[in-house]
Amino acid sequence: MRQTLLFKVVAEAIGAKVIGNPQNMEISNVLIDTRTIIDPKNGVFVALKGPNRDGHRYIGEARSRGVKCFIVSDMQIVGAVDPDEIFAVVADTQAALQTIGTVFRFNYHGTVIGITGSNGKTIVKEWLFRILNHFANTYRSPQSYNSQIGVPLSLSYIDESASYAIIEAGISKPGEMERLFAMVQPEIGIITNIMAAHQENFESYTHKACEKLKLFAQSKVLIYPLDNTYMVEALKQMPLAGCEKVSWGYSNAADLQIVSIENPEVFTLVETSFRGGEPVKYKIPFTDKGSLENVFGCLALTSFLRLDVEKVAQVVAQLEPVAMRLELKEGINNCLIIDDSYNADPASLELALGLLHQQAKAAAKKEVLILSDVSGLSLENNGIAGIINAHKPNRIICIGSVLSEMTPLLPQGTLFYNDTLDFLDAFSEADYRNEVILIKGSRRFRFEQIVARFEARRNNTILEVNLDTLLQNLQYLRSLLRPGTKIMAMVKAFAYGSGVFEVSRLFQRYGVDYLAVAVADEGVELRRAGITMPIVVMTPQVAGFDLMVNHRLEPGIYSLEELYAFNEATLAYGQTNYPVHLKLDTGMHRLGFESYQIDDLCDAITHCSGLRISSVFSHLAAADEADKDAFTMNQIARFDNMVQAISACVGYLPDRHILNSAGIERFAAHQYEMVRPGIALYGISAVADKGLQPIGCWKTTITQIRNVPATETVGYGRKGLLMRDSVIATLPVGYADGLHRKMGNRRGGVWVNGQLAPFVGNICMDLCMIDITGIEVEVGNEVEIFGPNISLYDVANQMETITYEVLTGISQRVKRVYVKG
Repeated sequence: MRQTLLFKVVAEAIGAKVIGNPQNMEISNVLIDTRTIIDPKNGVFVALKGPNRDGHRYIGEARSRGVKCFIVSDMQIVGAVDPDEIFAVVADTQAALQTIGTVFRFNYHGTVIGITGSNGKTIVKEWLFRILNHFANTYRSPQSYNSQIGVPLSLSYIDESASYAIIEAGISKPGEMERLFAMVQPEIGIITNIMAAHQENFESYTHKACEKLKLFAQSKVLIYPLDNTYMVEALKQMPLAGCEKVSWGYSNAADLQIVSIENPEVFTLVETSFRGGEPVKYKIPFTDKGSLENVFGCLALTSFLRLDVEKVAQVVAQLEPVAMRLELKEGINNCLIIDDSYNADPASLELALGLLHQQAKAAAKKEVLILSDVSGLSLENNGIAGIINAHKPNRIICIGSVLSEMTPLLPQGTLFYNDTLDFLDAFSEADYRNEVILIKGSRRFRFEQIVARFEARRNNTILEVNLDTLLQNLQYLRSLLRPGTKIMAMVKAFAYGSGVFEVSRLFQRYGVDYLAVAVADEGVELRRAGITMPIVVMTPQVAGFDLMVNHRLEPGIYSLEELYAFNEATLAYGQTNYPVHLKLDTGMHRLGFESYQIDDLCDAITHCSGLRISSVFSHLAAADEADKDAFTMNQIARFDNMVQAISACVGYLPDRHILNSAGIERFAAHQYEMVRPGIALYGISAVADKGLQPIGCWKTTITQIRNVPATETVGYGRKGLLMRDSVIATLPVGYADGLHRKMGNRRGGVWVNGQLAPFVGNICMDLCMIDITGIEVEVGNEVEIFGPNISLYDVANQMETITYEVLTGISQRVKRVYVKG
């Protein structure tokens, strides 16, 4: 159970001016992110200000989620305070958060263990937690909460009943540890090692070690590696008077001596002796140097605490890898993936290569290294090359501009890519088979995208997306346009089901001018995936305006209320001339300004100093239906008149666009400055026999085959009545995957060995049944649900409609696999 504090005690500690009556209000839940608020009870929202985000902008969201208690530095944004709300006003909310963490820490009466070091902090924390928790209730800080913000949150979450609280602390430059020490002040300290991580901000490794030792200025015990020379030298400079030093190492000078090590392939047998005592044997389920040293730090503490060695040995033998560091995963084509997409520095690279060699040897597979630029190593390329060459992986793939300078130093055949997107563009599953692949990269390279490509599919139902076909569709549409006409590609609804990140990367690479999404959250995800090109949000909501400005998303404005509200949002962030796009209603009657509103719109524009009208657009309601062409032309005429008035108001002609996919194919003369293709990019044409091809092929495999006699029924409601003895196959795909229920009962089918096999009975949530009578097939054989040359339905004139519905409706739980050619 978390600790509980009186809010008035907290307010006094942080020196706050309190608005409202706290009375006996208690807090036990410190909140900084409205997205994580589940239970607001006893919660206090701290409005942190950062370089890119101001927590005060999310107070309204916190209020809507039931939070009643706030710590702020700016009451102007808050507005009126409700009678049941309390606001504590301070000068610096981050400093207040750290003080709150300190109050929680000293309200806790158990033993605090502090962990720091260059590498392995999170792993040692997790493994030590697993060991100590077998002896006494133990708390550890969540995930990698080791920063100036993460540490006070960790302290506020401490279980008051825990005997031990393990707190991780990390720094990247001098001066940071003093603040962490003031909060944590651990009785027991563990320093894992001193290596190259964040070295660019320190004068020397010893300097960095001294900075980290400041966490243990008042500790009673310090666990440290005796064989780390930087650590030993730092302790000479900072002896930590009154602190008992407990070392581990390979010499008899260490308190915990590693007497012997044996590596029988997939585990390690270790014999230790603590301060000359009886030898103790441990079986450690790792063989790489980094994992062993992380375990030794834990054993040094358990030996000092005199914990039962047999019980410790049992727990150690069952330790598992910690996610985010050297995580082992099943990969494509019988590959094994070592996911170390967390950081890259020389020491951790050497440790990871040791694990790569161990796993490859055990599995009798070849070794592949995929490595990003290494933090702060512009002057250390030779050292990195030496490490790689010493371990001799079979294949080496380098990503980043710094590594590209190492070409003469690495083996012939090493592949080099400028960035992660370059690698992903060239990626083909067929190039990797029966290998162990170490994926090691600095966080900024976002190697988790590479890991996702390599992970094995656990569900054989896939949507295979052909990126070459997508590019061909884009080029075909361009062939219908004048040179210079801009393209705004629609990627809403997960890029019409095709996978928004891969599709957007292709559009960005091949010169598309804009992307368009439906809602702000879709645009934010694209920004986080590294998409930098302009993104328009077609149906923005006022509640998401802050998010949009923070992520440089441009709104499609369709009402005066939105126009004024977005102008206020941009001015609040000091933005002027922010691009917006005006939507006009010319006959669709869905969203947009109507002709009678144009005068009011023009007047409003003159009062919105934060905005610039980048484009004006409308939407054709029936461009794909020839019998309604007169209506389409009437829409275009209305659009021209409305744009003329707006242009006169702003003093220039904004970009104009009204053509959707069907409009491009049938009304190209009205392309103006820009067009807005959507479903055509993905292969669905409004005109027969044109140059578009579907880019997706939805596949699954047969799970089971059974013989069912005539007059029996198949599926729910007994709808699948059999008129003859039949062979029925079950497929692991259903309406939860996006398979439309109306295709059941022989109204649709799939393709098995080139033959149509109709659906029998109702489509189930996760399964469906097909009639394969007379088709030679086995369990495990592949089935095509739809693809470039087949339709889901056997009703020919419904092909485009049904393919469109299914393509956009395929669930995201269906894995997308990207191919070329």
